[in-house]
Amino acid sequence: MTSADIFEGIASISQLSMAIAVAFGVYVAWRQLHSWRDELLLRKQADVAEELLASALTVSDELKSLRSPFDSIPKDEVGNKGFLYRQRYERFIDKAEIFVRLRSAQVRAEALLDIKEISQAVDTLFKVRQRCLIALDMLFDRAERGESSYEDDDDRKLYMKLRNDMYGIYTEKYDPLGMEQLEAISQLRQLLKPAIQYQGLKKIAEK
Repeated sequence: MTSADIFEGIASISQLSMAIAVAFGVYVAWRQLHSWRDELLLRKQADVAEELLASALTVSDELKSLRSPFDSIPKDEVGNKGFLYRQRYERFIDKAEIFVRLRSAQVRAEALLDIKEISQAVDTLFKVRQRCLIALDMLFDRAERGESSYEDDDDRKLYMKLRNDMYGIYTEKYDPLGMEQLEAISQLRQLLKPAIQYQGLKKIAEK
């Protein structure tokens, strides 16, 4: 073997080593890029999950307050049978902004988290609000008409149900709507906390 052969062999080994080093560097960079992307996605998911849960808790607390069975009537409104219903309705309208924020957070969550149970739970909170507004509207109309009796038993049951929707005592027997609200919040906590804590997303097993 000549010196030229030796130098040629060394050059080949050097080129091979360089190629391996370049390939390894590319691989490391690729892995690092994907790691950054994964970390960025986790951060975005955590931010969205935290925003959604905070908004949902705010809405739930406000619903409890708005549906409170305790009322106060000013002296000059004592004879106004529709006052309480109108007052409650206006309170709901005054709190519209927190529901707007919740809807916005829900839309972001649908884009980044993509878990149908999350949206279903949020929709339950909007359902509670809508049922309350419908109840208040119908009860107000009845009070304004001065009706004090019921047409039949079905009519009585209807207005009893409307009052149960309006007044939230959060028991299984007398407030199933309120219990749906509490279950929705419990489900959101279960689904969103892992994302908030950077543990990834958690799906509820299909029943």
